[in-house]
Amino acid sequence: MPKKAITIVLIISVMLNFLLCNNVMAKDMEQFNQLQEGNITTSYSEFTGGSRKTQTGNAGISESSSSVIYTILSFVIAPIPLVTQALLTLAIMPDNATKIQIFTIEDMLLDKFDLFNINYLDIDNITGLGLDGQVPSNTNKIIKQNVANWFFAIRNFSIVALLAILIAIGILMAVNTIASERAKYKQMLIHWVASFALLMVLPYIMSVAFTISKQAVTIVKDVAANSMSNKTSNSAVEQSDGINFEKTLVFGKIDKNGNNYEGMIQKIQKSSGLELLSLVLVYCVLVYYQVKFFFMYLKRMLAVGFLTVISPLITITYSIDKARDNQAQAYKTWIKEFLVNVFIQPLHALLFVIFMGSVYGIMEKAPILAIIFIASLSRGEQLVRTIFKIERTTSMGFLRRRGRR
Repeated sequence: MPKKAITIVLIISVMLNFLLCNNVMAKDMEQFNQLQEGNITTSYSEFTGGSRKTQTGNAGISESSSSVIYTILSFVIAPIPLVTQALLTLAIMPDNATKIQIFTIEDMLLDKFDLFNINYLDIDNITGLGLDGQVPSNTNKIIKQNVANWFFAIRNFSIVALLAILIAIGILMAVNTIASERAKYKQMLIHWVASFALLMVLPYIMSVAFTISKQAVTIVKDVAANSMSNKTSNSAVEQSDGINFEKTLVFGKIDKNGNNYEGMIQKIQKSSGLELLSLVLVYCVLVYYQVKFFFMYLKRMLAVGFLTVISPLITITYSIDKARDNQAQAYKTWIKEFLVNVFIQPLHALLFVIFMGSVYGIMEKAPILAIIFIASLSRGEQLVRTIFKIERTTSMGFLRRRGRR
């Protein structure tokens, strides 16, 4: 249902832009023809740069009424995306922040917000250092502390449980004299050794996965920064690495040559009528996708935290599953869920940089096309999954449902 609603809004925005352009062109051509035929007396400067006056009283009243209706409707809708984006910004800002960090999908995917950091084994982050040495988000810090406490508690419990299983296997091997039974218990002992080794090694496997994911995001960030021919300097926010796609689209930019590009905020402040309503609708769609990705990655952070907490228990079930059918279903399910959740961020970051880098040069004239490219991220993710045969997971079900709508 939300996907259909966004499609309807995009269609309406396109129609409004189309009608607005036709309306302006029709007026310009009509006045130009009248000027050539000598039916009206006006200077060329008035025609090209001056304010256009309504030719008839009835037309002026109709145009004025429509413009008032569009403007009132825009003022009713505009506070919704503005307040929503402000709330997203407050949610990701640390308590002791010294500068405003506007929430954008790009900065979230490029790992610039501590709130979405999933490395629960990063001791520095738990003890007080955030991303890039900044003050960490209290929410993320509290969650990490709780996850770390539960992880070590369940890990100690798993060690005790595995030792109890070892004692039970030893007793069964001692009391059984049948060769086939003793061979079965010896095989169980081998699986137990594998379980205990997995319990000791599992934190390192998780740490390596976190590190590879972070490095992959860093590479994408560097590629995005190097691919931009013009460095932007946003008037509303501080310059950061990357494309700065959303910040430029919303707040505008001043490139290295001094050329000023007005963002949607500046255009909304100067526009009225049909043009204003069109810009507000496009802004609403952009904020909708920001909200979607915000909750998507918040859910991902919680999912990885839960998988981290239960990871020691997987080592107990490993030896039991191996002894029963030699499959280890619980471990395979856990490792798939964990790896997909961890590496979905570099995939999204790469797709975002490719899509937004492609549309960056034309977004000044066609901002609605940029929003369509953002909406295509889910489709791009599905295509990459299909090509590389990456299965979807239960914990990432939100992505699956959103992508199909």
